Amino acid sequence: MNLNKPASESQPQSFKGHMATATVLSDRVVFKRSPLARLGGNRSGEVLLADVVAINVTDPTGWVNGHVHLQTAADAGPLRAASKEAQRTMAGNPRSIMFSWGQRETFKRFVAAVQGAWEAQRRAV
Repeated sequence: MNLNKPASESQPQSFKGHMATATVLSDRVVFKRSPLARLGGNRSGEVLLADVVAINVTDPTGWVNGHVHLQTAADAGPLRAASKEAQRTMAGNPRSIMFSWGQRETFKRFVAAVQGAWEAQRRAV
């Protein structure tokens, strides 16, 4: 293990969201959907941080789940709560993860980790 790197850069960090887990690596984020979510048509996905053009964040509240969407050039824009196209919804996009109100601390840690990895990736280019 390289002790010169911060822990966030030297090893993957996994975060459990609503029906999905996201793993932040130094160059990518891997989203793995639960079997129940896959039954609903949602797909697991992976995104290279170099391909991310924006990180869209909606905080979880007591009324609605929050989400983090790693937007790439392939996305038409920010996600919506409802759409005819599954990839345009928060739960259906393979480059997003949702967090419930009870997961808000994990949500905050995930946002910090992914933003830190994205900024480090942009500095390296």
